[in-house]
Amino acid sequence: MSGSLKRAQALAAAYGEHVRERVRDFARPVNDKGHIVKFRYDSREYGPKNQRRPFFVNDAYAKAAGAAESVWASSAEFHADARAPAGAFYVTGGMWEGLAVISQKGVRSKLYFGGSSLGMRSKSVGTTKTGKPKRPRKVRNRKKARSVGAKGIHVLQWTKRELDALLLALAEEMRKDAIGRYGFDAGRWSGALINRRLYRKARRYVEAAKGGL
Repeated sequence: MSGSLKRAQALAAAYGEHVRERVRDFARPVNDKGHIVKFRYDSREYGPKNQRRPFFVNDAYAKAAGAAESVWASSAEFHADARAPAGAFYVTGGMWEGLAVISQKGVRSKLYFGGSSLGMRSKSVGTTKTGKPKRPRKVRNRKKARSVGAKGIHVLQWTKRELDALLLALAEEMRKDAIGRYGFDAGRWSGALINRRLYRKARRYVEAAKGGL
């Protein structure tokens, strides 16, 4: 594996950990303009299906979410029953368990939701040998994320400060390499407003990856 690909994977892994904390743990997704927004499950912008009254999910999903019922007056009431913070997109945890970094054709890295998990309106197909309904079919996790993105709310999208933090971490690593190999210092990237927490995380991940270059 090339050094550049390892750096790309390290940056993707650092950002994956960061965005999981920002969205799943602190319920701070990003809109189409790249701004962190406060999300509400009963907002009109989230689409008519989430305005259904009553609002329902299949029994298996309700059980996995820890909800007491399977029909509610609104989407907001369901998520409150399931103790799922608005904007975290963490109801059963299935989608977030699929978050992973993959290598594409050995030249770049991608952060995405892999695998499948139970969907809130997945339908059961057929019955078991004992006559009980089979568990509902699972939904691809990337489809779940895209369904949210189609409404203008993005789970993995970065902000400008987060992107600049990743670029600065990469630039600093390349600067160190240039000094070590050629004795050449191109100077520091200064004046940028960045997400310092992500920057420090990215530097740690890149340093760790460097050990295997």
